[in-house]
Amino acid sequence: MSPVPQESIELVKTDPSRNQRRVYRLALRGDFFDAVVLVREWGRLDQRGGQQRCEPFPDLATARAAMERLVREKMRRGYRPRW
Repeated sequence: MSPVPQESIELVKTDPSRNQRRVYRLALRGDFFDAVVLVREWGRLDQRGGQQRCEPFPDLATARAAMERLVREKMRRGYRPRW
C-alpha cells in the first residue's frame, strides 16, 4: 500500500450570544498496519484538552468518504472551515 497523504480540515463554530467557541478537527493518517485512520478531535476553541477519537478504515477511499460525511454533518450544524 502506498503512503497515505496527510489530509486534514479544521472547522469552527462561534456564537457569542450562546457562548459557543467550538473547534472540530479531522485528519487522515496512515498507521503501521497499512490501514488508514480517521482522527477526530473536538473541544473549546483556543483551549487545551478536548476529546479525540481514532477510527481505522481498510482503505483511503472509505476513510475519505467518512471524513466528507462528517464535514457535511458539521457544516449543517453551523461549523465553518477555519482558514
